[in-house]
Amino acid sequence: MNASAYVMTDVTHRVHNVFRDANVLLTFVKYVKFIHMSQGMDLYYRDIQCNKDDLKEANIPTEEEYNKILVYKTAGQLMMMATLLGAKSKTGIDVVPLAQIIGHHFQIRDDYLNIMSKQYEEKKGFCDDLVEGKFSLPVIFALHLPY
Repeated sequence: MNASAYVMTDVTHRVHNVFRDANVLLTFVKYVKFIHMSQGMDLYYRDIQCNKDDLKEANIPTEEEYNKILVYKTAGQLMMMATLLGAKSKTGIDVVPLAQIIGHHFQIRDDYLNIMSKQYEEKKGFCDDLVEGKFSLPVIFALHLPY
């Protein structure tokens, strides 16, 4: 924890020194908070809301909740980078919405490959999201299927 706190403080300081813009710094901090919140959301769904001994459909995240986690998680990281790059751009084009779409695509693709790809299996193991108890999109769809 101490090392990660130091790194986050150091990066925040560097963003301040490079950009010298309070709005850029506030946006950066917002996305850092998003990333931390998404980790908490993953843990909440896995460890608290969805008790493995009593898994009820009402407690399983919905597709909408999954998408919210993505905005805070993978897409949030790309949106942070797009914001920082855009702050130095002279084009005036806002690429943050594109970064959000790319982040969603990346995570959904990753969820799919985690189940279907032999190459992915060789690198990370078979269904490691499932083994870790993560609610990936295919898992959410499967758990919400009527039986």
